[in-house]
Amino acid sequence: MVGETHMVTATIRDAAGAPQSGITVTFEVISGPNIGATGLDITDGSGEATFSYAGNGGVGTDNIQACFTIADEAICSNVVAKEWTEEAITLNPLFAVNRLDLEEIWHTVTATVRDLKGNSIEGIEVTFSIRMGPNSDEPDAADTTDSNGEATFTYEGDGGPGTDVIRACFTNAAGNEVCTDYGETFDNDAFKQWQDGDDPVCPSVKPNPAELPTAVVGLFYSVQFTGFGGSEPYTFEVTNGDLPSDFNLTSDGLLTGTPVPGDANFEFNFTITATDSNGCPGSRDYRLIVCPGIILGPITNNLPDGFLGQFYSTTITASEEDAIFELSGDLPPGLSGSSGSYVISGTPTQVGSWTFTITASTPLGCTDSRDYTIRIRGVTPIPTLSEWGMIFMAMALLMISVIVIRRKQTANNRQRDN
Repeated sequence: MVGETHMVTATIRDAAGAPQSGITVTFEVISGPNIGATGLDITDGSGEATFSYAGNGGVGTDNIQACFTIADEAICSNVVAKEWTEEAITLNPLFAVNRLDLEEIWHTVTATVRDLKGNSIEGIEVTFSIRMGPNSDEPDAADTTDSNGEATFTYEGDGGPGTDVIRACFTNAAGNEVCTDYGETFDNDAFKQWQDGDDPVCPSVKPNPAELPTAVVGLFYSVQFTGFGGSEPYTFEVTNGDLPSDFNLTSDGLLTGTPVPGDANFEFNFTITATDSNGCPGSRDYRLIVCPGIILGPITNNLPDGFLGQFYSTTITASEEDAIFELSGDLPPGLSGSSGSYVISGTPTQVGSWTFTITASTPLGCTDSRDYTIRIRGVTPIPTLSEWGMIFMAMALLMISVIVIRRKQTANNRQRDN
């Protein structure tokens, strides 16, 4: 699994098959999500050297090779593959109805944890929670997956009619929380409808997406809303608050418009209500930020070159005065960045090329990013005063030699003429 540690062993033997000890072996991941991972080990009495590394690079297949040097000749092994996968969790049933009037008061939901190839994973602790609904005050419960990768949650529906939304989460091998869904989005959570009598209970209808992307002045904006939890088709309307100027929401959920300069650096708060084909409504509150359009400068990706041991300074600016700068990546050794306008300065201590990202953001959340590259060159020696004197003397002697030669040539020519 991604986040776990993998170990590979290299064995060195001579032509007769005898193990060779005391040999330094270099291991390297030559391709895959963890490319560049390396390690050194010395063979033991069995001729074996080992290499361990954490697979934090994501899903995919690493190719690993081991090499050692003898008599200035590199000898490398065959390439072995290590596949990295991740865990995923699903719930069953995703939708169910119980009749409270028929004393159907218990509900069980099953979470299944598998890797991306569908293999069940045993021994995973799964936490269940009721995110919303008449039984949302039910305490969270935990269960551990069995040999089928399954964990269960059973609770009593004593909160009355309505629809519960049930979520399941666990911590994966990389230490990250994995859930059926996140935040205020419930697409992959389980829905449990508690019904009293023959009249159906409206499900927990919600419009999606859960959050809106920022808008930029002068750029056309478009977001398509969809409904979830009820029966299609859905209709949509703004039931509270105001949209930005020149924005419009159609009944089928298409929000469009082009922000005007007067709306820049402003936050619009409004409520969208989705209604399913049975007349069941559901709402979500939204925040839409209109950004003026931050521009980072310089607009070129290549910043001025620096020279080893010589003071360097260059400035990154943003079109918004209150922008805050953030660095992602590494500056050349010896250089650092300041606050305010981002001044990169210092005395470089290493030759090479460094690429990094600068992000400018305003207090409202408007951002812009640009990748920059700084190349540090070796210094061309500058002559000292005494060296300049030697250079000028050499140039003077050269000029005198040219003049003498020309005079000799002129005198010889005159003698020939006579």
